[in-house]
Amino acid sequence: VFERIREEYLKSGRIANAIATGYKKAYSAIFDSNLTTIIAALILLQFDSGPIKGFAITLIIGIISSMFTALFLTKLFFMGWVRNKKNTKLHMSNIIKKTHFNFLKFGKISIYSCIFICLASGFLLVSKNLPILGIDFTGGYSATIELTPKKDMDYKSAVASALYKAGLSPQEVKIRTMTPPNNMKILLSNSLDQNNQIFAKMPIETAKSPKGFIYEKNPRLNWLVDTLKKENIQISNETLQDLHTQWTSIGTQMSSAMKLNAILGLSIALLCILVYITVRFEFKYAISATICLAIDVGVTLALIIVLNALGLSVQIDLNTIAALMTIVGYSLNDTIIIFDRIREDIKSSKKIPFTDIVNAALNVTLSRTIMTSSTTLIVLIALLTLGGSAIFGLSLVMVIGVLFGTFSSLFIAAPLLIFFQKNENKSISRIELRQ
Repeated sequence: VFERIREEYLKSGRIANAIATGYKKAYSAIFDSNLTTIIAALILLQFDSGPIKGFAITLIIGIISSMFTALFLTKLFFMGWVRNKKNTKLHMSNIIKKTHFNFLKFGKISIYSCIFICLASGFLLVSKNLPILGIDFTGGYSATIELTPKKDMDYKSAVASALYKAGLSPQEVKIRTMTPPNNMKILLSNSLDQNNQIFAKMPIETAKSPKGFIYEKNPRLNWLVDTLKKENIQISNETLQDLHTQWTSIGTQMSSAMKLNAILGLSIALLCILVYITVRFEFKYAISATICLAIDVGVTLALIIVLNALGLSVQIDLNTIAALMTIVGYSLNDTIIIFDRIREDIKSSKKIPFTDIVNAALNVTLSRTIMTSSTTLIVLIALLTLGGSAIFGLSLVMVIGVLFGTFSSLFIAAPLLIFFQKNENKSISRIELRQ
């Protein structure tokens, strides 16, 4: 909105007119880009996971409230400011000057580079047999516990520290805090059953009669309780009585269903976005944006594999899927703003070649693309560095996705649009020759 206002003010020099026109011209791009993000969030609501549903609901509420404030409240403040006769000029800094960069020149090399990254990461995944999938998708064990309350205790960090000290890696354990915070769900990877691991050759249940609690017949659960006790982390007596009922095995069937849901979720989101953009724009715009989004997802996953190979504790789990859905919406936001400008410029520049219109639109919208990405990254980097281990994976995937999503909207979506436009022109020429 502010970028549009600045453009209109430079043209007319009239503040009130610039503000009114700026909001009017920005409306369609804002509406389309945010609605497509809501589509992705609605798909997330279908996942049978409390944290993912909570994330999706928060995302939807945030989008709707930010649209309301951006389109109505800020306009209300602006119009009030204009009515003050003292305000005769609109001062806006212009850090990013007018550019004439040929983005389309790098279209092919960008697309081929993305394909190479995906293929290289796939080779890396297979050759090194990397543990890239999280517990949500591989299966394992789950225990819901309630700790004895202690003043000023960070329960989640204490439990994580105890399990790490016992030899588990961050990739083998996941802790989800519940309400109140001394209640939590601990997820343990089934990789712990492999040779030379902690649960190796442990029976499912021992034949010995329990001395005190039924859970003691379960050697894995017994190990978990003893590990926490060694670090002076006590599970409440009420929980110990029924702890055997709070232990579940996440089988391969359940984890396979989660994988299928994740793939279906992403596919349905892309299909819905394809249909929506086709209705609002044209098919060539829709297919270009959708392929670009698929590349975004592919390259982000590829970079996660590379980081995992380098020893960074990041895996593909439900949090990653939530991040990918958000990236899809975010990347599309940039792409739709560019496509909206292209559509607008075509109407007023019918004699100018399509490639020139596209390149001009990329340059005109460059400043808002960089500004939006930069402000988003400031928040994400704060989450990444200060948010702790609980949201490290999600924050990292979001940072990668925003960086690459910004790149792809400039160097991939637009060249794809040119490609489909040329194919459309060829088809029209063939039809005309036949006639």
